[in-house]
Amino acid sequence: MMRRLPVIALATMLVAALNFSPVGAKEKRGLEVVNQKALSKRLIEYTVESPAMGAETKLRVLLPSGYSSKADRDYPVVYLLHGCCDDFRSWSDKTDLTKHTKAMDLVVVMPDAGNGGWYTDWYSGAFNWESYHIGELIPWVEKTFDVLPAREGRAIAGLSMGGFGAFTYASRHPDLFVAAASFSGAVDSNFQEGAAVDAVAGLDGGKPGDVFGPRATDEIRWRGHNPWDLAENLSTVDVTLRTGNGESSSGIDPLERGCWEMSTNVHNRLKELGQKHIWDDYGPGTHTWPFWERDLHKTLPRYLSLFEDPPPAPKSFTFRSMDAAYDVFGWNVQLKRPVLEFSKLVVRGSDGFKLTGSGSGSVSTAAIYKPGEKYFVTVGKKTSIVDADDRGRLKIAVDLGAANAFQAFTAPARATSAEHTVTVAISPLRS
Repeated sequence: MMRRLPVIALATMLVAALNFSPVGAKEKRGLEVVNQKALSKRLIEYTVESPAMGAETKLRVLLPSGYSSKADRDYPVVYLLHGCCDDFRSWSDKTDLTKHTKAMDLVVVMPDAGNGGWYTDWYSGAFNWESYHIGELIPWVEKTFDVLPAREGRAIAGLSMGGFGAFTYASRHPDLFVAAASFSGAVDSNFQEGAAVDAVAGLDGGKPGDVFGPRATDEIRWRGHNPWDLAENLSTVDVTLRTGNGESSSGIDPLERGCWEMSTNVHNRLKELGQKHIWDDYGPGTHTWPFWERDLHKTLPRYLSLFEDPPPAPKSFTFRSMDAAYDVFGWNVQLKRPVLEFSKLVVRGSDGFKLTGSGSGSVSTAAIYKPGEKYFVTVGKKTSIVDADDRGRLKIAVDLGAANAFQAFTAPARATSAEHTVTVAISPLRS
């Protein structure tokens, strides 16, 4: 049984949870409940007003049996994402989710993401799903219910388009989730150059290019959300891939076959990187609910085990991002450059880090040093003395060379762009 955290630790994590800064978030106002309806003793349907979306949207929350806000405990949360052409009702209506979790001490949150929303802030501006889910929904859940407001108490899973959602969120925000699972997931938008993205977006009125931009000119936006390209970021997340190969007695299911190929691509990439993960290629299987119910049954026990004995937050990690500014595991990177391109932060505990990219900027470390103490900071070959602030963070200027002039993956960029890696060593002034 999970214990309630000490008040100070709980307050610290709650403050952090309520101050997420997702890409594209334009509003500081949180979700407002417009309507709620109890569908059973455990299942509640909410209509909420989302500032990020600029509209109302719906979700369902499945509570543990006997849930009480007066209980002296905090429950873990599983965010369960639906696929294309479905909605927030799908998991609870089309599987035995409610019955299967009757004896499980966890909260299940099932948000909407449009028929073809792809769990991202659209390039066209029509939808801001990531800003809603990451920046508004998670803080609202942690303010509304007795749940553990920390990475150790959050996991995410999804099917098909929702598999992409689970992996893109976990790879772009690995400090938020202890585990991520994809069931028949469309987890590699490089497959067939993302044709499925544009096709499915049409179900929500989108035109080709509305989700991530035109592929020919904005490939970096596609890759900046793509789990295959961000696979290094998943090294700190417990990763599960489950998929059938599309074979059945009636022939090949092309949807499952395509998702099997995408899942295989990500599996091979993780394997290449030497990152442990669960790979469940179970052979014949179609893109249908009985298989996703099976996948959920196999995944939830592992999640419960992780919640009971969660791995500690990593002291070392790698994070790759197309964003010019990002926060991850308490580290903050701010880059000055005129174009979109990848940068990579490699942290090796308190000894220092490496940053790869172009242009200039600064890195603020996590609060892992002694407040007010002085430290030797060697950037490349130049050493200076830097004071840790009152939180124990160091702010370090970094020069990555001349900024590239052309957006990554365009023809001019392939011909002219370069990146530079700066190594930063940190040691205490007094040993």
